[in-house]
Amino acid sequence: MTNNRKSIGFSITESCYELSKTVTYMPFELKGDKNLEAKAEASYAMAGVSCVFAYVSIESFVNVHLLRTWGKAYNLRDKLQHMSSQLAEIPRNILREFPTEESLGRFIRHKSTQKKLLLLCDFLGIPKINEAEPELWKDFKDLLKEFRDYVIHPKFITEDFQKHMKALLVSNKLGSYSSVARKIIIYFFKDDPQGPPEWLEKNRYFELRGIIIY
Repeated sequence: MTNNRKSIGFSITESCYELSKTVTYMPFELKGDKNLEAKAEASYAMAGVSCVFAYVSIESFVNVHLLRTWGKAYNLRDKLQHMSSQLAEIPRNILREFPTEESLGRFIRHKSTQKKLLLLCDFLGIPKINEAEPELWKDFKDLLKEFRDYVIHPKFITEDFQKHMKALLVSNKLGSYSSVARKIIIYFFKDDPQGPPEWLEKNRYFELRGIIIY
């Protein structure tokens, strides 16, 4: 019996980025009489969603593109001796450091997102993002700190946490998470003649229209 079911292709980077971005602009519909408390709870949840999925979009992006770039170098392995030294330098260096896909896979599994982003710069032969875009790199490290301190290991009763969440309610900080992810991804398309993906500017799969607060 033939299995006619079609497999579904997933773009984890895109879907996570779209979710991180779309929760930023969801309007509140207030129905209950505990509006301030409920809005605070909703804001924390939305901030967590935006922060987590902004991070996941960056993580999935760098993992996928490391593997893709390694694959291109591997497919050129038999042609490197016939290429000019300049064209062959990057793929040769990639294969020297990671002779097998498994060796790169171990790096991807065990190294931090920061180290993987810097390795992708080497793979593509572009300036390291932390040196070329120091402000963006700082924003990225701040995103990781927020992810750790206020989502993964929140200390709800501390003065720092309370101060942070009160500031979140009256600022546009929520939108900064997806903005960091967007800028990180765009950096790796600066030399691409086709430019960055269109979905960075306009959601392609879905959007959320609002959140009801009881």
